[in-house]
Parts: sequence; C-alpha cells; structure tokens
Amino acid sequence: KLIDFFGGQKDLRIGIIRVLYNLSFVEDPARIIRAIRFEQRYNFKMDRTTEDFLKKAIDDKLLSRLRKKRITEELILILKEENPLKSLKRMEELGALKYILPDVELNEETVKRLNKIKDNYNFWKRNISDEKIELWMIYFCCLIRNLKISQIQRIYKKIIFKQKSLDKINYCYSNLDQIIKMISQKNKISPSTIYLKLKGLPNEVLFLAMIESNTDIAKERVNNYFKKYKKESLYISGKELKELQVKPGPIYSQILNKLLCAQLDGEVKNKSDEIRFVKNILEERNKI
Repeated sequence: KLIDFFGGQKDLRIGIIRVLYNLSFVEDPARIIRAIRFEQRYNFKMDRTTEDFLKKAIDDKLLSRLRKKRITEELILILKEENPLKSLKRMEELGALKYILPDVELNEETVKRLNKIKDNYNFWKRNISDEKIELWMIYFCCLIRNLKISQIQRIYKKIIFKQKSLDKINYCYSNLDQIIKMISQKNKISPSTIYLKLKGLPNEVLFLAMIESNTDIAKERVNNYFKKYKKESLYISGKELKELQVKPGPIYSQILNKLLCAQLDGEVKNKSDEIRFVKNILEERNKI
C-alpha cells in the first residue's frame, strides 16, 4: 500500500508542481531551475504558493549563490529538453534567466533561430545520422549569437564549460559568418575546396551554419561533405610512395592530400591514375 502524506498522487494527476515548505528554494536554489524545467516538460503548473516562494528566491538573488559548475549543469539540462525554448521563456518570465544568461533576450529573431534547430535536426538525423552533434551546444550558440564579446564574458562569469565544449562554442561565435558565406555562395565550388574548408570543423558549427544559411545549396554541400568527401579514400598509401622511392617525411602527407583533392575533383579515378598523378608531382618537384 502506498502511503501519500503530502498529496503527491493528486498533484501528479492534476499537473501541479508544489514545494513541501517555504525554505525549499532557499536550501537549494538549483530547485528554481529544476521546478521550471519539470513544469514545462510535463506541461504542469506551479501552484500559487510555490510560484510565490520561487519568485521571492529569485528576487533575493539566491541563484547567485550557486557554484558555476552547478548552474552550468542545470542550464545544459534545460538545453537538452525536447523543447528548451519553453523553459527559457518561463525563466525569462519569472526573472531567472538574467542571473544565468545575462544580456540574452528571447526576441523574435532569437526565437525564430531556436525554432529552426529542431526541424533541421530531423534533416540531419535522416541524412547524416552517423555524425553526432550536441544539440544543447547549438542552442547555446544561438542564444549568444548576437551578443558582444564583453557580454559573453559576463555570461562566462556565471557558468563554466568543459574546455572541449568551450573551444567549439568560441569557434562558432568567431567563425560562423565566414562558414555560412562559403557554403551559401552561388558560384560553383569544387568538392576539394569544400572538403578543405570544412575538414576538422566541429559538427555543431557545420549544423548551425547549414540552418543559418537557410539555402538548399548549403544543405547539399554540408550533406556531400559528410556523405561523400569525408569518406573518400585513396587506392595508394605510404607503401606505394616508398616503392616510388619517395623519402619518408612530411612530403608523404602533402602528396596524399593533393592526391585526395584530385580524386574528389574527378581528376583521378583508379590506382593507375593515382600512381601517374604522384609521378607527375615528383617530376615537377625535381624540376625546381
């Protein structure tokens, strides 16, 4: 038999979020974010008393008491929700957002950008399913997209990401416009150029560039990069270069990279073509 002293079953049935007593948010301010997250995830509603306690805790700046690591963990959980925009809007409505993401405004442009993520993620899963991306990071990059560096630095005083995630976010902030311009241009771009420009870039950055460009040609280029160019392999390797009496060293990677670009552009199609291409490179080098 289940003994329910606090009416939890009834609250679940009618969709109510309720604290047990008035110091709940004081004891652990992270419960403020958690209450909002669960309220929005399950389409529940805080009862009036709970919402009053929560607002009081926010007004008393209790969120500022949380360690960076704790706030970051709660923020990432929000951004990993099926629809993080609902929780972000509720945080803004209740006055909590400014204590975690100061200067971030959920204006029409930002909301439109956030809404595009989910639709395009379905395209990504259908077409580039073997390339993983962290959606929470993409949402965060969208939120800071139009902020100044000084404003982003203010946010970094509140939260702390792992270095790998931070590097991706900072790269996205600094280089996204340039990548969008490249993959969106109407002029023909060779497969090797696309490969060299996109090689090594974080998947999250390429995903965001694709949806920000909002063009079919950009989607096609990103899709081709992952489905074709990135998976391209050569018939020959260092073994054949050694047989051609090429002295081992950095020249190996230089030759193989040139060869891969030639293959991507259709200049070589088989092993014989590749060996002939390498011989031509060596002949040109010997003339210098």
